[in-house]
Order: sequence, then C-alpha cells, then structure tokens
Amino acid sequence: MIGDITSDLGGANNISEAERVLVRRAAMMTLQAELMEQRFSENENGAASSQQIECYGRNTNTLRRTLEALGLQRRARDVSDGVYDASDDLIEDDDLRAYNAAAERHRLARESTP
Repeated sequence: MIGDITSDLGGANNISEAERVLVRRAAMMTLQAELMEQRFSENENGAASSQQIECYGRNTNTLRRTLEALGLQRRARDVSDGVYDASDDLIEDDDLRAYNAAAERHRLARESTP
C-alpha cells in the first residue's frame, strides 16, 4: 500500500517528508478500514453496531481527507532524461516494516480466534 501510494505520487524521490508521513497514515487507515470491513463481513448479514459504523465512518472520512491532501490524481514521473532509476520506486524500509508488522499482527490475531 505504501509503495502504491508513493508510486502514484511520482515515486519516493518526488515526495517531501511531510507527504511521506501522510502516505504512511493513509496506508494505516486503509488497513484499518479493511480490517473493520472484514469483521463486519464475519457477522451475520454483515451487521455492525452503530458505534462500529461511526468509527468506520470517521476512519473513512479521515482517510479521504488525507488522500485529498496528498492529491487523488496520479503524478507523472519525470523521465525527460530517458534514464529510469529503480530507486524512485523504493520506499523506506521502516515504513514497509511497520505496515507489514501491523498486517501480520492482525493475521495472527485472526488465526487465533476460534
């Protein structure tokens, strides 16, 4: 997710540190929304309490605003020099590790639930 959003913004070499922070937040909010959706789908008829729907709505609205701050349109990468640098597609190792750790914790919690 972090890599995809970063790529949409033109690559790691084309974003500021502030944008990098927002990319991490957007990825985490996306993960949280997907986790909530999964929990809803496991309930009978996809039911969710009003508190769960309120939390989901707040998360989704915050995610939308974060993505709007980043820009919802893909940015073209400058390739006028004709040289492709694969490092443009790289993301910070710490960002990727944090996202993967959160996803793994969720997977393990889900597997341990009867």
